[in-house]
Amino acid sequence: MLAPDPAVAAGSALDQWDKAPVEKIKLSTLERVFLHKRADVALRLLNRKIRIAIDPHYILPTSNTIFRSSSRLDFFAAVPRLPGFSVILPPDEAASPSWWNFQLVLRFPQRHFHFKHGKLGFRPDHASCFIGSTDSLDIWAIFVPDDKLEEDATTLPAGSSFSQPTQLSAKHLRQFYSWILYCLSCIGYPGMHLRADRRYSVNIDKNPPNWNFVADFKYFPPTIIFHLLLIHSPS
Repeated sequence: MLAPDPAVAAGSALDQWDKAPVEKIKLSTLERVFLHKRADVALRLLNRKIRIAIDPHYILPTSNTIFRSSSRLDFFAAVPRLPGFSVILPPDEAASPSWWNFQLVLRFPQRHFHFKHGKLGFRPDHASCFIGSTDSLDIWAIFVPDDKLEEDATTLPAGSSFSQPTQLSAKHLRQFYSWILYCLSCIGYPGMHLRADRRYSVNIDKNPPNWNFVADFKYFPPTIIFHLLLIHSPS
């Protein structure tokens, strides 16, 4: 009797897996399997191709999700629909009083942007920059083409992988830093003494760029921590 070739057997199993239909299972079903300790059901599900459908009652508004006091998620991503930092701002209905903090860190532009299972919607190749954190969440700024912001824009499906370098080019990074400097000067951040007519004085083509025209900004980029105590008056 001849034993089957392991390579052939493995290839046949992979072909069967590729041809297997995808089953949709609600997240609430998996919750019941866990709560009732149905190990037999869990083991059977491991041998199936599954697409998890999230029940509506599990979906929270982005702002409420970010500002929850605890979470058991191993991966979380919030992608704003429009340009801006709306995903890190505290919700209007935040409990009173409550703390909000954001740490702006611009010293690690070389960090690679890793995105596991979520739906970013566009490619971040040579377009992303780590800019800090709020609590345990990393915050990234990403350059996005204008056409990707249209209502009918075609978006990449969830789970798309990105193998190209994601860091900004040196020129784009200096453009972004100039914009951050502009924002800090507009809000009158302490120590950012910058005349309005000098906000775009940096030469983004020069290596390294010269930021000495900004008082107290010579050792750019800094680490800046924003704290805000939110107190809402009763209506």
